[in-house]
Amino acid sequence: MYSSLTEASRELNTSRTTLTKYIKNSMIFNKIYKLNANILVSNYDSNYLSHPNAIKIEVTDLKLNTITNYDSIHAVSRSLSIGSDTLSNYFKRNQKSPYLGRWLFKKVE
Repeated sequence: MYSSLTEASRELNTSRTTLTKYIKNSMIFNKIYKLNANILVSNYDSNYLSHPNAIKIEVTDLKLNTITNYDSIHAVSRSLSIGSDTLSNYFKRNQKSPYLGRWLFKKVE
């Protein structure tokens, strides 16, 4: 038992983000650990919720035929387990093709 994600991540030699993903998705970590949290694990860090420079993103999932709006690149990154640098480069390169053949990203003004 650990008193915080930081303590657990140090002991398990991984990041807080990785542990959060395993907790939220009820996945087995390192084929050994079933992780649980006594408190709700937020989808977003509070500093990203209302950041003045956050860019709203619309994500079209071609596989599920859905459109989802996110408040920031970081929110998309965490939800889809895609690196935020990858998403930033998608926009910098003005890509129009689906990422991994599945997702289309569009900035919402």
